[in-house]
Amino acid sequence: MRTLMFTYKILRKENSGVLFVRIVKNRRKAEFTLGVAMSQKEYDDAMLLSTTASKQRQARYIRSLTDKLDAMQLDMVQYGLDKNMDASSLRDRIKAEILFLPDEEEESEKEKAKRELFMPFFRQRIDSKTNEGYKESQEYTYKKITEFADDANRLKFADIDLKWLNRFDEWLVGKGLSQNTRNIHFKNIRTIINRAIDEELTDKYPFRRFKIKPEATRKRSLTVEELRKLFTCEVEPYQEMYRDMFKLIFMLIGINAVDLFNLKEVTSSGRVEYRRAKTHRLYSIKVEPEAMELIKKYPGTSGLLSISDRWTSHKDFIKWTNKGLQKIGEMKIVGRGGKKKITSFWPDITTYWARHTWATIAYNDLDIPKDVISQALGHSMGSGITEIYLDRDQRKVDEANRRVLDWVLYGKK
Repeated sequence: MRTLMFTYKILRKENSGVLFVRIVKNRRKAEFTLGVAMSQKEYDDAMLLSTTASKQRQARYIRSLTDKLDAMQLDMVQYGLDKNMDASSLRDRIKAEILFLPDEEEESEKEKAKRELFMPFFRQRIDSKTNEGYKESQEYTYKKITEFADDANRLKFADIDLKWLNRFDEWLVGKGLSQNTRNIHFKNIRTIINRAIDEELTDKYPFRRFKIKPEATRKRSLTVEELRKLFTCEVEPYQEMYRDMFKLIFMLIGINAVDLFNLKEVTSSGRVEYRRAKTHRLYSIKVEPEAMELIKKYPGTSGLLSISDRWTSHKDFIKWTNKGLQKIGEMKIVGRGGKKKITSFWPDITTYWARHTWATIAYNDLDIPKDVISQALGHSMGSGITEIYLDRDQRKVDEANRRVLDWVLYGKK
């Protein structure tokens, strides 16, 4: 009897739950999706060929699929049909002959129509994600499409064409949304379309002719002179903590406010080490003496800093800190009642400006190389490689931060 020339596995994509078949021949792999999604439990029960009433449909599907795959495998072995076929050729042959949905040899019109719908797939993608920032952004786009499209739940992938994108853009303009805000929506839609193409739910890609054009962003950084002014100007007592948090963010190389809020400790080696909320990468920053003074000034009980005791979430911390920073300015007493009138120095300033300011000063004032700045900010230093940031040599980043602080605080280059 001839040795099996190829093997197969029926697997499940973790994020979407879609089942797919993996064909292996001569250590080469090829895959195709089945157009069927199951929860992890449904998949596990089906693979065990569960006979309970609620799981029979999935089990029958898996049994029918494996029977066909086994039959094709034996036929190809018996007649040598796979002798001159590589994994990709086998995949195409098998896909053409066995692709079907549960309980039927041919996909029903109802199931076909369901697979063509854009919004249910969009909803599935949102629900499968754990990153709260990503989910909020996608939810925002989902809501806008629901407001714009008549009977949005009947919207098909094929309906998302150049004309539809232009009409949606015009509608968003009418709602007063900026170019960059509209771009966020189109990037979210593009992400969903790309995912649907990957899962072979559509072959339509409307973004070949629809271009996402970013507009110039408003100023988001301070010059070194402005930063020194912020650090030393007179502020209201309630604003002192907000300014100190901006200082601390700057001194910790523009740490994201959410990560500052969640810090737990300074290590015995004098560093804060954490996994970034945005990228989930491990990250380490040396705590310079000036930053340590601020940390000691605001000790926390539930976290490193008292901000985690004062506010229940990082969103509230960011909201109120931004409001406090934006009210820092020139104060005058006007009127008979002595009412305070404040002219803000930086009415649009936010905690994120600290990060941009650190990078801008490092590059423009001190000529620190871009790759060091990129590493300092925790950006990816390569693609396709799993990076553990804490394993890198931190010396250059530590030296860069010290140079930035010496220039801003003491005027020493």
